[in-house]
This record gives sequence, structure tokens and C-alpha cells, in this order.
Amino acid sequence: MFSKFHLIFITTLTFIAIIINSALTAPVENPNKHKEIFNARVDTAVSIVTKQYPSAKLYEADGKALGELTRDPAKIDHMRVVFWNENQTTVIIEETSLGKFGQPTLLNEPWLEDIEIEWPIKMTLDSAHKLKEAAGFNEPYKTVTLRHILYPGIRHPLFIFGNGSSQFVFVDTVTSNVTTGK
Repeated sequence: MFSKFHLIFITTLTFIAIIINSALTAPVENPNKHKEIFNARVDTAVSIVTKQYPSAKLYEADGKALGELTRDPAKIDHMRVVFWNENQTTVIIEETSLGKFGQPTLLNEPWLEDIEIEWPIKMTLDSAHKLKEAAGFNEPYKTVTLRHILYPGIRHPLFIFGNGSSQFVFVDTVTSNVTTGK
């Protein structure tokens, strides 16, 4: 038989093992989750659209803060995603709520002035926001567009921050260069 000491010792070890096992198997909240949410939402849109339109290619992702101007990328709470599609057509999909999209809409006309974005990109919206701020552009924004503009000298997709004026801040998703323009 076990002595009282042995029973207490075994009970304590069992309790410690349960606590350790719970800590190791408990789901862990990703502390960077909000930082990745813009790209994850684009992933969702790409998945939905390419299932229905296999030839579709990402052209741009337009995010908007439905509330006030913001300096927090997590406040970009509505998205519209635009795709090139075969036969000079365009596919657009919009969020119905954060991360949830409605049905894709096929437009029988081309979307102009964009170049296809090779998806996925490496830069996140949070990274672009930090680069913008580090470059001294601390103004709040209302919109963020990920797009590869068809324009001389533009070689990579850009995160474009807008605040409702005609001035924009551009962050190159490959070189991390930050510029402004109209």
C-alpha cells in the first residue's frame, strides 16, 4: 500500500502534469493576428473568386475604415477586391462583414490602369503602416488600396494610404520605399 506521503506526492504530480498538458495543448491567440488580417481577407477573396472564375487574377484590394479616419490598420473594416478575368471582363467581390464576402460579380468590361498582382505578397498592411509612419507620414487615413498601378516607373504593387484629400502615401511592397503623390 501507499503511504499518505506517496498519495499526496502522486496526486501533486498528476495535477502538475494536467496543468502542463493544458498549457501545451491550449489554443494560443496569435498576437499578430490583426497585423495579418488584411492579407488574410485578400486570401479569402482570391479563394472564393478563383473557384468560380479559375482564370481570374488579382488586380487590387481596396480597404476602407467605415468609421473615422484612423492610424490603426485593424480599423480597415470593409474591403472590395477586383480581379482581371478572361475575355476582357472583371470580377469584383465585396465584404458583407469582416472577413465574409458576398458572391462575386462579373462585369462585362475590362478594369483599366492596373497590372496583375502576384499573390501572395510578402508585405502586410501593418508593415506598410509602420514604414509610412517611420518615414514621417503620420496623418490618419480612411482608405488603403493594394494595387500595382500601370504607370511608368511603378514596378511593384503598392499599399496606397488615402485620407480623402488628393494627397496619397505610397509604400512599395517589395523595396519598402515610401513616397507621396496625387
